[in-house]
Amino acid sequence: MDSQEGVREWSNPWGIVTCALVGAAAGYLLTTPGGRRLCDATIQLIEDFSFECVRFCQASARAQLAAAESWKALEGAFDSRRPARTVDSR
Repeated sequence: MDSQEGVREWSNPWGIVTCALVGAAAGYLLTTPGGRRLCDATIQLIEDFSFECVRFCQASARAQLAAAESWKALEGAFDSRRPARTVDSR
């Protein structure tokens, strides 16, 4: 018996058991009133979370834009105070 065959032999039952557990959980969620309430509550939490993520991304983009504009304003202020460089034509 090859070591590959041993791995394949033991990996299949675990895959079947995992899929059976996932199927049982999905069946519970879709067929019982408590499961449907849990599913609806979970969906609502995910929607709220995604909405807050979008708001956070928008706020961070505005902050990044403000920081970039401030940096440009500072660079412009310092550039205007520097004396002009002359080119030496020797």
